[in-house]
Amino acid sequence: IRGKKNVGGLTGMNEATGTITVTGTSGEQTAAGNGITVNGTTQVGGIAGDNQGELQGSAGAYLVSSADKVHATQGLAGGIAGVSKGSIRYAASRCGSVQADEGEAGGITGVNRAGQGIRDCINYGTVTSSDGYAGGITATNAGTIADCQVKAADKGTVKIHSAGVKESGAICGINTGVIRAADDSRTMADNTVILSGKATIYGGITGSNQGSIIGVTLTAMPQISTSENNLTIGGIAGENKNSINNVSAELKFENFSSYRYLGGIVGSNKAGTIQNATFTGTITEKNGSA
Repeated sequence: IRGKKNVGGLTGMNEATGTITVTGTSGEQTAAGNGITVNGTTQVGGIAGDNQGELQGSAGAYLVSSADKVHATQGLAGGIAGVSKGSIRYAASRCGSVQADEGEAGGITGVNRAGQGIRDCINYGTVTSSDGYAGGITATNAGTIADCQVKAADKGTVKIHSAGVKESGAICGINTGVIRAADDSRTMADNTVILSGKATIYGGITGSNQGSIIGVTLTAMPQISTSENNLTIGGIAGENKNSINNVSAELKFENFSSYRYLGGIVGSNKAGTIQNATFTGTITEKNGSA
């Protein structure tokens, strides 16, 4: 499938009055299958290029995109939707890769706009931006992300690669909205996730928190693969500029080098507030503050 703007495996545009849904109890219902590639200039998604309505499965039957590749040359690439101005719930991306040559790329959607929601979604696939933000759920979040996960299928890995930006996280690079979890027994990301690229601020959930993170649990830190120095690393957020509340990190940071700031919850707290946060684990770091 090839086009310019608003290109999707199922539809280019899901309008505000539109609903794409699946039913059943089989666990997953594939809307965009293996063997297809979705290519465009911008707003390119495995299911919808631009979602302004509802994309929804159910707890018993996830709406799934398994496209081999979703590729936007000028950004806004997403495993489910290139851009979401509506809602996405119970969706999973098993795309081989989601890639932007420049601009945003996200495992579920390229960007999540203010006032919109991504809930109960899972990304299993690699996400790459060659010049911009990349995130396992969305590159940047201004809306709500609730009870979502990024993890590898079977025994593989999920690589989140970004270049040309400072911040990187398993869920999103930058959060100005809300990331929350109702089920505190389920980790949002784990060590099957690899964060790579030229960023210097890394977080297990988000690189930079400028919004709110509530009720999140992280039981294994994503791997970090970079040649950069003077890194700022936090179990939940690399840096916090707003609010983190009621979170738990059960992690091991061992034998790290090339790090400036390393913290179990946040690497650097910049005029932010951290409340009811618990870190359990080990922190050892060779250079800098831990």
